[in-house]
Amino acid sequence: MRQIFFWFIIATVLLVLVITRLETAFRTELSTGMAKVVDEVIKKYNIPGAVVGVWHGRRAWVYAAGLSDIGTKTAMRPDCRFRIASNTKTFTATVVLQLAAKKKLSLDDKLDKFFPRIPNSGRITIRQLLNHTSGIYDFVEDKDFEKAYLADPLRKWTPQEEIDIVLKHKPDFAPGEKWKYSNSNYTLLGMIIEKVTGSKIESEVSRRIIKPLGLYHTNFPVTPYIGGRYSHGYMDDGKGGLKDITKISPSIPWAGGAMISNIYDLKRWLRVLAKGSLIGNAMRKEQQDWVSTGVEGMEFGLGIMDLKGFIGHNGEILGFASFMLYSPQRDMTIILFVNKCNEDEKIHPTTDILKGIFEALSGKEGA
Repeated sequence: MRQIFFWFIIATVLLVLVITRLETAFRTELSTGMAKVVDEVIKKYNIPGAVVGVWHGRRAWVYAAGLSDIGTKTAMRPDCRFRIASNTKTFTATVVLQLAAKKKLSLDDKLDKFFPRIPNSGRITIRQLLNHTSGIYDFVEDKDFEKAYLADPLRKWTPQEEIDIVLKHKPDFAPGEKWKYSNSNYTLLGMIIEKVTGSKIESEVSRRIIKPLGLYHTNFPVTPYIGGRYSHGYMDDGKGGLKDITKISPSIPWAGGAMISNIYDLKRWLRVLAKGSLIGNAMRKEQQDWVSTGVEGMEFGLGIMDLKGFIGHNGEILGFASFMLYSPQRDMTIILFVNKCNEDEKIHPTTDILKGIFEALSGKEGA
């Protein structure tokens, strides 16, 4: 549950170096090399299956490897649905930016307008929640929460319970002082959305994004089930085998990570996200007002990151890990997911897959 950037910070340094050498021409003969990368990584980490899509202009390469269900030995399919974890934050942030565009709130509103009990709430802005410069403690780092979550992944949590955990801890730093990823920021943003709109966040995401874009394989669930054609999710069982962890309560990741999708819907969403089509030019400029994360080549905006010209996000939750990146300059999209993730992945296999694909595209493999 200790998502994103614990493992990502280290791996990004190497990844940025590879992206720097990326060629603009996508050669179809690289397919064998990229498939080899995926196959080797899932074998190395004992991952049941993976799906990877690479699109460059009108050219596409989509690859499904391994199994979506080890119990029934069902082969992975390219259109399998999966938990997208923290990629959900891009949807939540977009709803906030839409509300800001309509003057329902301001990015410079102070948090004490909504939640005065949060430490430093009189100095923290909505903007700082969106770009992770608030300094608010990340509730998933709390040891008692982690134990409770792992003991019962189906337990239903309320957003207020997560915020109560935050209130037990001191802030990590003063607002705006530096950058640190915190899931608590997006729990608060989800609560703000519900306060401002008077409706549930899952309804707002569906009404404002999913339905207008025709993302038919995407939803913000309120039950532990995925539904449709989907991949199961797995974690190590501590005995050399795998434990099926497909069903978890979406109330735990909630506004920061509850959503479900597939690579085709994410491809469509990612391009809309990067172009700012649903938020307008003014909010797009705000969205892409990048702040330093302390890692060369990686910056963070309002709900999105920039990795050397590739805009997107990644996600990690029990059973599933994913990455989605789009480069407007190269007109290139890369989306991938694997169906295994433990509670604390410091260096995740998705980074190995991405690195291998970028190396292949830059002529290091398969040329």
